[in-house]
Amino acid sequence: MSSKNAGQYAPLPPARFVETVSANTRSFYVSERFKSEIFINEIIYSFAANTQRTLRLRFWVSDQQAVDDDATPRGINLLAHTGTRDYVVGDGESNQRISINRKVPAGMRLMIDAENTDSYSHTVDAGFDAAEVL
Repeated sequence: MSSKNAGQYAPLPPARFVETVSANTRSFYVSERFKSEIFINEIIYSFAANTQRTLRLRFWVSDQQAVDDDATPRGINLLAHTGTRDYVVGDGESNQRISINRKVPAGMRLMIDAENTDSYSHTVDAGFDAAEVL
């Protein structure tokens, strides 16, 4: 956070998910509900060398605790207004950060929507850098 925001935000531990997505499945990983308003600084994610465009990630803000694997979450896709795609896809080994800079109301959850179209499992290693709004 820049010094102009000092005193307005309290850093939160990173909401990080390190999970395995089975072959040819879609899974959702959901944080605990935030009791106060938060500010999302950025999304942080990495892909292993063998992903080769077979692991797609979407990042959501939602009030849902769970989502059926074939459903679209209710809420805001955080990448919907950052470019031409509303997702990121693994294309070999990489570590990435996407600036979000968005306030999220109290009562919401952070969610990762992971879709693996490969014939074997992949690891999701992704999360959110956020702060509590004071």
